[in-house]
Amino acid sequence: MAVRRFFEIEQRNDITILLLISENDFEELLVNDLQRAIVAFVEQERPHKLLVDFVNVRRFSSETINGLIRARRRLNEYQAKMCLCSMRPEIHDVFRMMRLDGTVFDIVPTRNEALQYLVGP
Repeated sequence: MAVRRFFEIEQRNDITILLLISENDFEELLVNDLQRAIVAFVEQERPHKLLVDFVNVRRFSSETINGLIRARRRLNEYQAKMCLCSMRPEIHDVFRMMRLDGTVFDIVPTRNEALQYLVGP
């Protein structure tokens, strides 16, 4: 498992897992760094299937969603799949309020469900 400043990287067959590390709960000062780190990872590694795991995240700035949207757009360029999982209800609510759940992002409750989703039929 590789570790970067904001996330750990794990590979399961053709699925790349980014386990977010909740450094200072992604306070304002870190938001831009996190956005750049996620987008840079996607641009450099070009994962075919990407799972972003929020299990360690207690608080999350809605501004960081922009980085995930940018990563999603990059993944769309080469038809890659992306799934988010293990969000606390209050974080998931932000995605729902912004109408991103089920439209821009596929969000599922657990890592196992996300892995099953990404394996697909």
